[in-house]
Order: sequence, then C-alpha cells, then structure tokens
Amino acid sequence: MLHRPLIYALLLASGFLTCTVGADDSARTPLGAPCFEACQWTLRPIRFTDADGMSPLPKVRSCKSPLGLTSLYLCIRVYCTDDERNAGLDYLNAICQKSQQTAIPPFDDVVGNYTYEDISRVRRLQQDEWEDAAPFPEVVIASDEFFGLSYNTLSLTILAFVVMNIVFCTQGYRVFPGNLYFPEVFTQGWRYVSDRTGIISFANFPLIWLFGMRNNLLMWLTGWDFGTYNNFHRWVARVATVQAIVHSVGYTVLVFDSWEGFIAYWQEMWWTTGEIATILMSLLLPFSLYWMRRNVYEAFLIIHIVFSVIILATMWGHVSVFGARYYQIVWVCVFIWLLDRALRVLRTLAFNIKFWNSKAKATYDENANIVRLSIPYSTSFYRPQPGTFYYLHLLDDVRFWESHPFTVSSIHTPHSSDTEMDVRRSYDETGEETSLLSGSGKDSSSPSRTAEPTMNFLIRPYDSSTRRLAQRAAAAPEWPRPASLRVIVEGPYGHTQPFHRFDSLLFVVGGSGIVVPLSYLDTLLATTTTATRRQRRRIHIVWAVRETAFASSVLREDLREYFRARDNGFAPLSLDVYVTGGAAVAAAAAAAAAAAAGGDADEVGVVEDSLSFQLASEELPPKGFHVRHGRPDARDEVEDAVRELGDGDRLAVVACGPARMADDARKAVVDLLGRGRAPSPSSIEYFEESFNW
Repeated sequence: MLHRPLIYALLLASGFLTCTVGADDSARTPLGAPCFEACQWTLRPIRFTDADGMSPLPKVRSCKSPLGLTSLYLCIRVYCTDDERNAGLDYLNAICQKSQQTAIPPFDDVVGNYTYEDISRVRRLQQDEWEDAAPFPEVVIASDEFFGLSYNTLSLTILAFVVMNIVFCTQGYRVFPGNLYFPEVFTQGWRYVSDRTGIISFANFPLIWLFGMRNNLLMWLTGWDFGTYNNFHRWVARVATVQAIVHSVGYTVLVFDSWEGFIAYWQEMWWTTGEIATILMSLLLPFSLYWMRRNVYEAFLIIHIVFSVIILATMWGHVSVFGARYYQIVWVCVFIWLLDRALRVLRTLAFNIKFWNSKAKATYDENANIVRLSIPYSTSFYRPQPGTFYYLHLLDDVRFWESHPFTVSSIHTPHSSDTEMDVRRSYDETGEETSLLSGSGKDSSSPSRTAEPTMNFLIRPYDSSTRRLAQRAAAAPEWPRPASLRVIVEGPYGHTQPFHRFDSLLFVVGGSGIVVPLSYLDTLLATTTTATRRQRRRIHIVWAVRETAFASSVLREDLREYFRARDNGFAPLSLDVYVTGGAAVAAAAAAAAAAAAGGDADEVGVVEDSLSFQLASEELPPKGFHVRHGRPDARDEVEDAVRELGDGDRLAVVACGPARMADDARKAVVDLLGRGRAPSPSSIEYFEESFNW
C-alpha cells in the first residue's frame, strides 16, 4: 500500500511530467511532420465549391478536392521543410489509396508553376472565417496568425507547477469549532497547513534531485536541454523551501507557549533535524544566486553538495518519528544520485576505458589570454560531434576532483576527406604564419595540428581552475611546445543542431562564444557536396570581442583556411569582428597589422568606420572580412540577413554570448515574423547556444 507522502510525490511528478512531456508532443507527431499536420488540420473544416470539396467527409475533401489539395500543397510550400513535405504527402497518399482508392497528384504538378508573386496574391484564410464559413470558390492559404497561436511553454510549465503546489497546500481543509482533537479553529488551520506543506515539500525532493542531474532522462524525452531543467530544478527548490518555511513557522506557532517550553523542543531529534533542514534549504537560495555561480563556482558547488547531503540526512532524522513511513523519499533521491554517477562513469569509460590515461596538449597564448586544449579521441567508442560539450577533470591539478564543461571548438580528423583536407590544411603544410590583428610573430605551436584525430577546445582563463590550467600550459618545459596534461573526459553532453538544413546562417556571438560557429564550420562545408549548393550557402559571423589579440589568435589559427577555401568554390564565409575595447584599440590594431604587412596604417584602408586586415600571404584584405569598433547591433544584423535571402532560402540565426546580445537577436527574429517581414514563417529559425548552470 502506498503511503501518503509517496502519493503526493507521484502526483507532483506526474503533473510536472505531463507539462514537460506533453508540451513537446507537437515535435513527435505520428508523421514526424508537425508542420504538415498543422496545414492539414487548419484546412480540415474548410469546404470548397468544387464537387468533392462540398463532401461532408473530410477524407473525401482531403483526397479528391482540387481546390483543397492545392490549398494544402501551397500551405506546405510556404510553411514547411522538404522533409516534412515528403513525409506528410507519403502518409496522405497512403491514406487516400486505402480509403478512397485514389492517389493524390504529385506536388510539383500542382504547385510547381506558382511563383512567389503568385503565392503572395493567393487569398489568406483568417481565423474569424475558419469555422462555419461559406464554401470557398478559390484556393486559400492559412494566414500567419494560425502559426502565432503559441505560448511560452517553459514559463507556463513552471507556472502550472507553482499553482499546483499552491492548490495542494491550500484546498480541502475542514475546520470547525468543537473539534475534539483541536478545539480551536485557529489551531486546526495551522496544524493542517503545517502538516501538508511539510509533506509536499518533502515530496518535491525527488524532482529537485532529478532536475539537477547531468544525466536527466527527461532531457531525452522532451528535447529540453540541461539549462532548461536546471531552471526547473531551481524553481522546484524554491517552492519546496517556501513550503518548508511555512511548515517550520506553523509548528513553531503551534508549540510556542513559553521560552522554556520552546527550548525544550530543541532537545528532540525530530525537531532539531527538521529546523536544521529548513535553515539549510533557506541558505541555499542566496548561495545559489547567479553571482555565486558565476564568480565563485567552486564555493557554490561545495556548499551545494555539502548542504544537500546534510539536508537529506537531517530529513531522515526528522521523519524518523513516523518510523519508516517517509524513508522511501530519501531512498528515491539517493537512487537518482547514484544513477547519475553510474551514467557519468559509463560516459567516461566510453571515451577511454583507461580513463586515467587520456593525454591532452595545452598551449597558452598570453597576449590573447586563451588556452588551446587538444585531446585525442582515438580510444573513444564514438566520434565527437559539433555543438556538444564535455566535462573535463585535470588530474595534474591540485583540485583534480573538480570538473568543468567546455564546448568542442573543432574536430580534427587527419585526411578524413578531400573537403576537409582542402579546407583545413595543417599548419605544417602551409609553413607560414602572419599576424592578423597584432604584430606577434611567435610560433603558437597549436596543439590542434596533429597527425591523430583530436577534439579541440578554446578556453578563456578566468579564476580558479581555468587560471590554473593556463599557468600549467604556460609552464611547459619545452615552451612554446604544448604542455602535456592528464585529463578525465566525461561526455558528450548536449546535441548537434541541424544547421545543414539552412541556406544562410547568421552567427551572433560574443567573446568565447566564437566556439559555436567554429564547431560547425567543417560540418557545414562538408554537407555542401555540390558546387551549386556550396556557392549558394552563406555563413556570416558577427563576433564581439574585447581584446584584439584574442581575435588575432582565432583568425590566425582557426579561420585562416576557411577564408582561403572561398576561392576553391566553398561556401561564402564573411566575418565582422567588433572590437569593444574602444576606437583607440582598433586604431592601434590597424597600425600593428599594417606594420606586420610591411606597410603603414593608411594602406590598410578605413571604409565606413571599418578596418580590413591581411590574411596569411594575401596582399589585399580578404573579401568579407572587416573589423569594427563598438558593439554590434544584433537587430540590424538579423534584418540585413533576411533582406539577402533568396527565393525559398531558409535562415538560421544563432546567438551565443551576453544575455543582452542574445535577447536582441531573439527579439529581432520575433518582430520580423510577427510583422510579416520575413519571406515566410518557416524561412527563419532562431537558435540560442548557451550553457546555464
């Protein structure tokens, strides 16, 4: 028989999972083509004036009405991808052949002759004429407003959870005067509220532990990332803490008669352990603020782990007064924690069965303040993928038990394909090095230029562990050769975005967010297998960076070969570097670059407040490469990218950087779609790459 606390826990979990899993159901429709089904269901109640279009049976209208089929095909063409179109039409054709003994006409035969100008003149179906409308004598396309009937799923999920907890804690009480156990109504109310808030607070513990784990199985079910569930983790913890405070305050009000009597309660283990748990839960809230996580992460992590263990132990003591009735909640939390640790071990062993023997090469560029870390993956059961991140333990560090996440900046596979050989020629083959933004002439000895497959990381040293990593790399015995470090690699985490499906990509990144476009460049070039497709795809990177030396290092070591590949028929790549250190810094960089090229600053050229720099051995500034000072306007960049879209092109806007920059890019995309300034709602898609802890 299930005890009451476990029932509460199951109710809370099922309610939360209904919100989280159900919220993403649209992404897993039976067809795997939600856009196709959206078009189909929008047109389902509509009747047309042709013979079959007047049928009362939706299947007849869907399979045989020329006006209905044309309307469906145009909706698919405007809003859906090719993959969704093909999957949806195959499904519809099978249904029509089975139920109506007829095949639907080919897509191109119906709408292939429609130009974008023709489509713009087609009547738009509005919401107010969707139901109970007279039959349409013409082809229609569902208006954009049908695709704006959305909501903030994450916020509503959190709101639903908070409301559910409030309802559970406040409803269903029966208080009345004359109660034989609690004669006063006041006492009844406090007792019932205190009991229920304590039980539900404890019932929330499994969700807190589950959502805070790296290996949360719900991420695979819903598609939401670690940052989303970490946000859920914090909100569930806040709700549980408020409930614990109400529980503790309520019982304090109930038992307080005199200070002597109140102090006597502190001699009881169940009372003392419960109060300690509430106090520690309350302290964890300020200790988990963003400032703590950002600036003193190690202190935050230690406090978090120690307090969590003590809270579980004290809760065990607190509920011991009821015997074993409530112990199962503690065991659920322990099981979740152990399962997460077991999966971490499996991920580590999958990368290298001899996990203690993974060797990394690290170099530190003091001028750029950047560490380049290269780790061979030949022992791994899987090939690293772009956009994923790994947790790294530095075994040579004094705090070897700490692990920190780093996103893969590039994947080097020697001689994996002609494309990659052309695009990513090794440093040893070119045998040359030219400073781009600074006049440094040092051999960087980049660890990524190796003869074995490696995954590479760009790491900006801040405080604590990354600063110690930089110190170890700088103290290499044979500097500038890379330092050899022992590491434990745990991963991968995250997922690869489908950027290869887009014809144009705009990356708006800040600082070390440059690793996001770097991670995908090889894949984007490798997937443009035909010359036509390579010429058509456009990749534009807008990068805001404070230090010119950092930009110089990345351009010299990571982007030089991509610019060279432009002349070999690969995808057009353009880069705008915004130096945010001020105009004086940009001017000094221009002079340094000109001097390194053997000229003067005037020969570099200043056009509309931008500076172009030499790449490698080229004598003229590379096409599509500019350096500016100041901060980029994300909105202008997005609008410019949309204006350059060709007929039928799709644009991916990818943001990774400061919150304000990402907010501006996201708002620009939303505004363009909301005002109908995009070619179609399916022509622009927004991606935000960030790691939230």
